[in-house]
Amino acid sequence: MAQVPNTDQRSEDIPTPPTVPTDCPTLEQLGYRTKPLEELSLHVGLDGVQLPADCSTGLFQSTAPSSDLRIWYASEINWAASDLFAQPAYFDDPVLERYGQTSPALLQPWLSGVHFFGQFPLMPYKILVDRPFEKIYSLGYYRPGSPMPCVARRLPRP
Repeated sequence: MAQVPNTDQRSEDIPTPPTVPTDCPTLEQLGYRTKPLEELSLHVGLDGVQLPADCSTGLFQSTAPSSDLRIWYASEINWAASDLFAQPAYFDDPVLERYGQTSPALLQPWLSGVHFFGQFPLMPYKILVDRPFEKIYSLGYYRPGSPMPCVARRLPRP
C-alpha cells in the first residue's frame, strides 16, 4: 500500500506545547491535607502563609491564531412573554391609574367618582365586549413611568 504524503499545512502551523517547569512543589511539599469538618472555619484570609510559585506562566504566554475560530455562547436565552394576566376590570381608570394623568388635586376625586358611577349604564355593553372570565394581558401597554402621549377617553369599541 502506498502512503500519501501529508500536504496539510495546518499540521505544520501547530506550535509545540510549552514545557512546564519541573521545580514546582508537590501537594505534600505545600502542606496540603484534607481537614476534618471540625477544623473548617469561615475565615478565608491568608495570615503569614507563603504562596507557591506561579507555574502557569509557561502554559499561557501566547495562543496560536486559528483560522477555524468560532465564538459560540455557552448558553442561549430567549425571551418569552409572561403569562401574567387578569380578568376584566370594568371600573378601572387606565389614564389615571396606569399613566398618572391627573386633573387638579381638588377636582380629581370628583372626576373619579363621576367616572366610576358613569360605568353602571355601560356595564351590559362592557360585559359583551370583555367577557367576565376572559384573560386580559398587560403586554402592549406603555411601561409605567415611561413618557407616553396623552390618552383621550372614549367609549369602548368591540
